Amino acid sequence: MNHKLYKPFTIVCLSAAVWLINPCSASAYSTEEEKVLEMFHQFRELYEKGSEEEFYELANDYEEYLLDNDRLVDYYKIKCNEGFYDVRHRHIYKAMKTAKELDEVVRRNGDTDYYYLATGLFGDVYRVSYDSPKAKKYYLQALKEVGDRDPKFTMTTYLNMADLLNIQDPNKALEYAEKSISLAKKMNNMEFLSLSIAYKAFVLFLSKDDGKDFNLLYERYDYLKNRNHPGFNHRYDGIMDAAKAAYDQDYDKALAIIRNRGGIPDSALSVVRVYALAGDMKNCFGAMRRMYVDLDSVFSITQSANFDELSVERQLVLSQEEVALNRKLVQRMSIWLVVGFVLFILIYVMGRYRLMQKIHKLEGKLLIRR
Repeated sequence: MNHKLYKPFTIVCLSAAVWLINPCSASAYSTEEEKVLEMFHQFRELYEKGSEEEFYELANDYEEYLLDNDRLVDYYKIKCNEGFYDVRHRHIYKAMKTAKELDEVVRRNGDTDYYYLATGLFGDVYRVSYDSPKAKKYYLQALKEVGDRDPKFTMTTYLNMADLLNIQDPNKALEYAEKSISLAKKMNNMEFLSLSIAYKAFVLFLSKDDGKDFNLLYERYDYLKNRNHPGFNHRYDGIMDAAKAAYDQDYDKALAIIRNRGGIPDSALSVVRVYALAGDMKNCFGAMRRMYVDLDSVFSITQSANFDELSVERQLVLSQEEVALNRKLVQRMSIWLVVGFVLFILIYVMGRYRLMQKIHKLEGKLLIRR
């Protein structure tokens, strides 16, 4: 949830913001426990705001220490968080390696209770690689593997599934968001309750022209926010207010909120949606073009970074010419993927625009008959 390099419009690795670990489980700290706790605080601090070089150096030392002291469960969770960091920084190739390493160690030790960590991480890697079918496959498998052992992981995965499906299958996305809401209420977890309500509202904003259902969730969200609970997550405050303004037909206010408040997730897609609700097709298409450019830029940066890393690691096997050819192949594939996605958005927006035109025509006919 806290990420420095975002997709232009998505949650991106929601799981990275919720720390799945608390390495020190003993009530009385030994010297070893104190060391583990100290390293954990350093790890978390570097995860949030340290340099990549420092983070990976500490992560390596930390993981070695945990393995040397036979703290396998702590190792699994720290390794998983390293994978979240990889994904957060768009090191897709490295993230895949991290997931495979974690999966191999967990399975080699026969720790079936922790298979879900690597499986879920694979889902994250495929999601930020825009491979939705594989991401969905791994997330569903992770949900089977986790059972009821890790509610935070389960809620995170529900929301990641909602994120995958928010345009492709909004009704299914709403179901997953509702599952997260139900579990958050059961666990009395305000952080996930606020996130889940907000994300369900966001899916409604993307998919429903009528703001009735959204307004009910907005009122619920606003009530919880005004209670000033320390666990309340304010990540979606901006987008909730923008969507509310858009449904109230104050489109300029909605756009101003999106543009002026920092750190609003899904901002590019939200701008497109506001223009669509306003019936402003010219600016809607302009926003989609900008979204395409942003998405293409993210693809280019990600490809460059990952191919550079890949070429260094495989330089004894592949020639520079082969690496260049592979780079061009993936770039061509990515362009088609980006174009396909934008066309999907275009069809989605135009379909709703034409539907609204038909509704307005029918309303006009009814008024004439009266």
